Amino acid sequence: MWGRWGCALLLVLAGLVAAHDTQAADPAGKGPAAFPLAVSGDGSHLVDRDGLPFLVNGDTAWSLIAELTLEQAEVYLQDRKARGFNALLVNLIEHEFSTNAPANAEGVAPFELPGRFDMPDPAYFAHAHAVLQRARDLGFLVFLAPAYVGVNGGSQGWWQEMTEAGPERLAGYAGYLARTFGDLDNIVWTHGGDWDVPDKTLVTAMAEAIDAAQPGALQTVHSNRDTVTAAFWRGAPWLDLDTAYTYGDTGDKVEEHLAGGFGLPVVLIESRYENERDATPRSLRKAAYGAIMAGAAGQVFGNNPIWHFTRQGLFAAPRDWREELSSPGSVSMTHLREFFEAIPWWTLRSDAETALCGAPNVLAEVDCAAAPDGRLAVVYSPRVQPLHLAPAPLAKVPFCAHWVDPRSGTSQTAMPPALPGPQGFDLPPPETADDDEDWLLLLLACEDDPFAKG
Repeated sequence: MWGRWGCALLLVLAGLVAAHDTQAADPAGKGPAAFPLAVSGDGSHLVDRDGLPFLVNGDTAWSLIAELTLEQAEVYLQDRKARGFNALLVNLIEHEFSTNAPANAEGVAPFELPGRFDMPDPAYFAHAHAVLQRARDLGFLVFLAPAYVGVNGGSQGWWQEMTEAGPERLAGYAGYLARTFGDLDNIVWTHGGDWDVPDKTLVTAMAEAIDAAQPGALQTVHSNRDTVTAAFWRGAPWLDLDTAYTYGDTGDKVEEHLAGGFGLPVVLIESRYENERDATPRSLRKAAYGAIMAGAAGQVFGNNPIWHFTRQGLFAAPRDWREELSSPGSVSMTHLREFFEAIPWWTLRSDAETALCGAPNVLAEVDCAAAPDGRLAVVYSPRVQPLHLAPAPLAKVPFCAHWVDPRSGTSQTAMPPALPGPQGFDLPPPETADDDEDWLLLLLACEDDPFAKG
């Protein structure tokens, strides 16, 4: 049942390689990204310095800087690198979710007086720089929140202190950050945080100060849940990325963002976290795959307690953060990156009109996507079931099809190479699958097989 593509894909979708040095190995077989990143010419995704597409496969580590020592941060970063994560979502200053907030693990607070943005403590930001430098050395893009505002402007974030500080002091603080971290080209300044601020002048003052001191630095906003960031911040010249945040269907949410025609890449910056809100490994996979298949430039995974590294989160943590590094969700994200980086993922768009998958598959909660040229299609099925794919969106060339297990990364041939007939393709489920397993179907023009081309 193994074809040439299936065997080659299995090699790409293999297990982990241990990290031994500053260039920690990653399972996608690539070294660290060539920073800085930029928005692609068509505005759909990020590209590195060499123009290569960069798939955001992120991990949420809000309290990384505030909670961990440098030695502990090294353990975390090496593990995440080896598992194929290449981006992090991090608070520069923590207000609530760390043991000694706002002080770091060494007891150093970010400001010489509480809440005084105009009095930064260089020792605190030197520690932060060391963590971010190490992340850069290991190839991580860091979505860095300079002042997380918090849900409804409450105690979780810095909104009250920001309001007291006012635009001028915040602009000074942001300028200080841009100068302090100006040598690091792996940062996406990520304003806001779980809320659509009622006074945009405070965030704008920070964003404009960063833009003035560090031209070309990427900036975005972590908005309220289900807000279309690019719409809320419409016209902001410093906004480089649109972010999606939802507990609902991530594919639908990304489609909503793209339908606005803002010309910005969309990153799924947050969905349900593992070990919270009844999330399961399968629901986490469906959220991540659904977003990218709909056209997102990547996604950010989250785990409790890894996002805060303590026992102080919003929900009880089942294990210590070190034990959770190998969680089922984390392993799934390793295989997600391996899968997408074996294909031209940036060309995928949701089968919104159901031209490929049809209404029965949609009713069965199947996510479908295809490239505009019809030479690539991906199907995510949340359970074992036969699939019917219509021929209309597919190119008139021989296709190869493979089932891929998103839990293990292994694959098996779904059908022999075949031309799309007038009725399309009818594909039985994987032979070895259990009824409650989710699977991926990869359908591509056989002559596009990169491994057959050497």
